[in-house]
Amino acid sequence: MTSATAGPRRIVALLAALLLLATGQTLPANAAPDNATLELSKVVTGWAENTTVRPGQSFGYTLELSCNNSNFGGCDDAFLLDPIPAGLLLDGDSAAIKVTGSGVATRVRIEAPQTVRVDVINDLGDGKVGMAHGTTITVVVPVRVDPDLAQSASGTPIINTATADATNAPNEEASFPVKPEVPIVTAAVPAKSFDPEGGLASTGVKTTLKAQAANGSNVSVDAITITDPADPTAKPFQHLALTGALDVKLPDGAEHVRVDVMVGGAWVEGTAGPLPAELPDSVTPSDVEGIRLTFLSTDGPDIAPGATGSFDLGLVSRPSIATSGPIVNTIAATVTVGETTSTPGTTTATYTPAAADIPVAATKTFTPDVITAGKQSTVALTATNTSSHTLETLTITEPGSGANPLADTLTFAGWATSGVQWPNGATGLTVTYQVERDGEIVTVTEAADTPNTLPAAPADGRVIGFTATYSGAIVPGAEAKLPFTVSTDAAQAVDLAKHPNDIVVTSVAPGGYAGSTTAADELTTYKRRLDLEVGKKISPSSIVGTAGEDVVVRLTGHLLPFPQSTTEATTVIISDPADVAADAWYDSFAPTRIASTPVPTNATLTVQYFDGTAWHDVEGMVGLTGGVPTVDFPATVRDSALGIRFVYESTDGLAPDTRLAPNLGFELRATATEPFTAANCAAASAAADLVEPADAASPCPTITVSPEGTGPGGGAPVTIDKSWASSTIPQRLLAGTTVTLSWATHRSNLGKVVVSDGAAPSAATLPGSAFNSFDLLSIPAIWPSDDPLIAFDRVARVELYSLSRDAWVAKTGDPCPQGCDGQFPGVTLSDAERADTIGVRLVFEESPTRIDRIQNDPEAPAVGSGVARSLPGQSRPLKLTMRLRDELRKSPSGAPEPVLYSSLLGTRQPGEVPNDAGVTGWTDPTGSPVASDRDEASITVTDVPRPSSSTRPGAAARWPSHRRAPRSRTSGRRPAWCSRRPTPPLRGSTS
Repeated sequence: MTSATAGPRRIVALLAALLLLATGQTLPANAAPDNATLELSKVVTGWAENTTVRPGQSFGYTLELSCNNSNFGGCDDAFLLDPIPAGLLLDGDSAAIKVTGSGVATRVRIEAPQTVRVDVINDLGDGKVGMAHGTTITVVVPVRVDPDLAQSASGTPIINTATADATNAPNEEASFPVKPEVPIVTAAVPAKSFDPEGGLASTGVKTTLKAQAANGSNVSVDAITITDPADPTAKPFQHLALTGALDVKLPDGAEHVRVDVMVGGAWVEGTAGPLPAELPDSVTPSDVEGIRLTFLSTDGPDIAPGATGSFDLGLVSRPSIATSGPIVNTIAATVTVGETTSTPGTTTATYTPAAADIPVAATKTFTPDVITAGKQSTVALTATNTSSHTLETLTITEPGSGANPLADTLTFAGWATSGVQWPNGATGLTVTYQVERDGEIVTVTEAADTPNTLPAAPADGRVIGFTATYSGAIVPGAEAKLPFTVSTDAAQAVDLAKHPNDIVVTSVAPGGYAGSTTAADELTTYKRRLDLEVGKKISPSSIVGTAGEDVVVRLTGHLLPFPQSTTEATTVIISDPADVAADAWYDSFAPTRIASTPVPTNATLTVQYFDGTAWHDVEGMVGLTGGVPTVDFPATVRDSALGIRFVYESTDGLAPDTRLAPNLGFELRATATEPFTAANCAAASAAADLVEPADAASPCPTITVSPEGTGPGGGAPVTIDKSWASSTIPQRLLAGTTVTLSWATHRSNLGKVVVSDGAAPSAATLPGSAFNSFDLLSIPAIWPSDDPLIAFDRVARVELYSLSRDAWVAKTGDPCPQGCDGQFPGVTLSDAERADTIGVRLVFEESPTRIDRIQNDPEAPAVGSGVARSLPGQSRPLKLTMRLRDELRKSPSGAPEPVLYSSLLGTRQPGEVPNDAGVTGWTDPTGSPVASDRDEASITVTDVPRPSSSTRPGAAARWPSHRRAPRSRTSGRRPAWCSRRPTPPLRGSTS
């Protein structure tokens, strides 16, 4: 609505302005005359004034503001204020306030505590802002009635007045009233608890029932009543009896309290009166089955909303608490005003009886739990508070109720130096030791007050048990760790002994709670003993029976792991042979060397030989340490030894599962004239103080010795096998292929080996050689990955057989021997060499740096044993890259002749190209060869069908012909199908 004072204010303002003009006065410079007017109205759309509203109801005020100033432009700095009165709440923030008006700019904000301000900020010119003449804004302010509006405000109008103002206009006000209607609400709000919430499930445990109720009404009341239990059939007091102790607090506005009790199923009413509150006369507290307290106002409803009354009731557990389980107790509360009593409000609390036993955990472990008699084990004890109680004490007793090995087979050797832990919250530790002194058991108690430390054990006497008690406030989850060491009897007589042992852990918590548990573990001890095994291998398993032939004997000695062996050996001897009196091995083989024999870091090795009467140390092989490389025996040992043994000695002892691997080199004493088989056995022994020695014998491996020309593989000292990559090759395509020479040496001490292709080339024999039809292009590289034995050899030189000189010549740019030690990098022939070469050979010899590559391989070829010997079934590859020629290198007629499938290219079938290769060995590189072998393989040249575009007639006209193709009349070039051209690249290779 619009204020009725706006008209008179405008008249007064006009008269004042006229008076100033009549007297010749002017307005101050900073004062603007009220030359404008504002009009403000306020309504709730669709409502009449004093419309009824209820708590929590929402609605909106609609304010309309207009400016009138036709002569001076507008209403300067116009704004609107709407303070929301008590009883109403602004419903939302500034964004919820809606402002509309055509062409009007506004700014909305909320000022404390809940005042809405709307500023009109249109540009009025001359630096002024405000509301332009003739414009109107509508503002909708959302509000709601306070949900907690007091009932006493019911019927009293709430008036909301808004104000509008501008610097050049008088202010305007507009109001709109609503009338709240607050219904009377009556309610009581109860609360209940037990303190403590639980206790031991035994008779006589006390607790306090705490109950209260607040006036939850919106009016003051005459009384508040609390009834426990809400349901009389629940009977919580059959397990918890009243002690008679009753502590009552009155709510504000109440002067009296009445205490009623239920006895025998009926209520016994008490007398209302001031504090202190008392049970009705003649009622025995333990007979009470329920209780009801009523707080009273004696002079009208003066107990205001929110006022709270309470009582504390002492209880004590009855015998039935042992089987009651949790006691769920619900109370009810009401308020009364006049003749009206509220609906009861209820709440529940639970009292939980608990058994006196509380959980506690324990562990016991021996580490290790299986040991050799005489050694030590660490015993780890733990105790953990697994209950929800804070403990007063936590105790570990060692031993528990079982056998006590600490008084018999085990000895307490002291506390461990690490791993000690006090439980969290412990402030002290006492340890009571049981000590045996001169046949008597005495107790000694020591204390520690520094966390994670242990009091020293008595030094005089034998500790046979202890009780460790931690004290303080030991929190749930806290864990104690108590490690100690035990020693065992080194003189244990039985093979295996078991030592069971247990502990008891107990806990005590306030209120009579206690816990107890046990933990056990078992220590097993084995009598000290030694056991071992021995092994032997002869490599290779067969040899050519040439004097000096090399053989490697690999020996192994293995101290068996625990528990087969339970103690360290101070001496281990590995002997070859097992029986020096009965073994014939040394009649045929002479020991030459120790081959790559490792020595444990905590031991020494002495090598001894048997001369037929006694064992003697080998000179220079006494007390060896670390790894022993290949070392030759002196001549006296080679000549006279009938046995070799390796003596390992260790002050610390060689532990179970130690593995020893000595290796011996032998050579055949004399060239065999008849094949024979030699067996060789080995033996081992181990010893230690106070332990029975152990012995072991091995199987007896054998070696087969065959004279040259007999035995496996024919007994050949050297062998070669030749093969082509393919059995056929197409004519006139300059096709390539690969020849592989697989060669081997089957004996030692060859100082030089020559591998050649062909076997014996010459200009005279060229027509029957593959080199008449093929060019040698290259010899590919040979690496240890291709030929493992080349790592121990070198290629001394590469030689080519020259047709023009009819002799072997050095390969131009030969990388050997400098670049061919332990490998062969390969060579490629020049054009001139390809045209002139009709044979090739490589010369192999022992690498001068072989010792550097033997490393720890005892089966590697021995230094000084010549070109590396191949093992049975092992061969070494040498590859040659070849290319089929267009024309024979040397034709029978002397005229150029093509290489065709139909030509006689050797001494056999047309198109068949024979080829041989050879290998030759020398013991003395400057002397005569002692062994050789050769092999032959053929490849067949095949026809190639003429291309479909050829116009040459006749199946007999083979493509391509040896005759030159006619020139093209248009291009001067040969036809595309002609293959003859100068030195094309290798293609069509069948390798």
